[in-house]
Amino acid sequence: MYYQLRWGIDIAAGVGIDNLTGGGTRDTQEDVTGRVFNEMRYPGLWAWFHAFEAYIASLPDTQISVDPVSKDWINALRGVPLLSPDHVLVPAAVEQHPTLDSERGLMPGVSVSIAPEDTGRDNPTLGALVAIGVEEVVIRPHEKADLQVQIHFPRLGFVVKLNSDAKL
Repeated sequence: MYYQLRWGIDIAAGVGIDNLTGGGTRDTQEDVTGRVFNEMRYPGLWAWFHAFEAYIASLPDTQISVDPVSKDWINALRGVPLLSPDHVLVPAAVEQHPTLDSERGLMPGVSVSIAPEDTGRDNPTLGALVAIGVEEVVIRPHEKADLQVQIHFPRLGFVVKLNSDAKL
């Protein structure tokens, strides 16, 4: 969030736009954003933003190098239980319509394919439906892996279909 906020302020100020426009617009040295977002106009927000910047800058670097030969990381993850289907969905602002999904056969346990509705339609992800809500779909992929995982997809922009090729 911080980087998006900082980047948005920089772009609004005309910093870094030369790169975004492929050289079509030059960066500016004029403080355009400062005319609107400044300490005099918004003292509370100004203080919060700079305190937040200082806090983010003070955080330690959490990047961790993992030895690819060691299996310690995978063993640590194996000890973490998956969320139950009752707790896997992110709370939504609107109520679910379970009858609409059940009429279409989208019930937990069925085999489904999920693909973006624009690019990538020809390469869907296949898996067993764990949970489905108004804003997201959660599946357990059919592919064998070192760990059992659950993949979350947004509902908006993705097509969820019953997988007719399933060999259960």
